[in-house]
Parts: sequence; C-alpha cells; structure tokens
Amino acid sequence: MIHLFKFALIIVMISKFLYIISEINLRYDKEYYAAYKELIKAHKERNRIVYVASDTLMSLLLIYLFIPLSYGGIQISYIEKISLFFLGVFNLLQFEWLEIFKYFGF
Repeated sequence: MIHLFKFALIIVMISKFLYIISEINLRYDKEYYAAYKELIKAHKERNRIVYVASDTLMSLLLIYLFIPLSYGGIQISYIEKISLFFLGVFNLLQFEWLEIFKYFGF
C-alpha cells in the first residue's frame, strides 16, 4: 500500500510541475506573442486543463490518504482525517468537468 502512495505522490508532483511549466509558457506567450490571439486562447485553454488535471490528482490523493475508515499510514486524529478527506471531496466538486471534454472534442 505504501508503494501505491509513493507512486501516486510522484504522479501528483509531476502533474504540478507540468502545470508550472504550462503557466510559465503562457506568461511568455502573453508577453511576446500578444498579437496572436488564437495562440494565447489555445494556451489558456491548455493551461486550464493541466490545472484541473493536476488538482484532481491531488484531491484524489487527499481522499485516498485521509479516508476516515482507513487504518495505519498517517497518524492523525479522527477529526483531522475527516477535515482533510472532505477538503479533497470539495476540491473535486469545484471543477468544471466539461471543460476537459471540450478540449478533447467530446
């Protein structure tokens, strides 16, 4: 079970790193390619998709780690487990899921 956690953590870290790279690329494009409105629009959309995907993975990891009924793993009290579990759930609920499907043409 600990190997699954490490694997998931690495994936979340990579996805957050990709989001940072995407954000830097978007800022660069806004500065140097401001005349190309379609390019900026496409990069904004891509940046939003990367953000939603990385935050979704992070939220799923939070939910996995802090399921109130799980035993072992991280040693925190029951109230903190419930709080962090619902933080992951509410974080997942805030996204506009249809944006991802629009990007892939669904």
